[in-house]
Amino acid sequence: FQLSLDQMRMVADEGVRLANLCSTRMGRAQQMCKERADAVMAIDSFLRNTSDMDRKIKDLNRQVDKLVRFCNQAEQAMTHLEALATVVRTEEERFSKGRDVWLAY
Repeated sequence: FQLSLDQMRMVADEGVRLANLCSTRMGRAQQMCKERADAVMAIDSFLRNTSDMDRKIKDLNRQVDKLVRFCNQAEQAMTHLEALATVVRTEEERFSKGRDVWLAY
């Protein structure tokens, strides 16, 4: 009879060990499911807020368009300044040659 009780204790101890192991694994599975559900909810929230993203993209496009216009204006101004510098340099050379000719007389 004592042998049966010892065997029952051993089986019960093994059952408790396996129950603890199962509980630990179920806790891990629950945590993993929660993390994945949170990720799915975050994706869902992101996809539902596409209007905000669309508004931000349109705002960025407007800012880029303004920047492009500014760059084009700056490039045009630089081109005009280069042309003006060329005209001034040509006039200075012509004036210098005229003065040299005038001083030679």
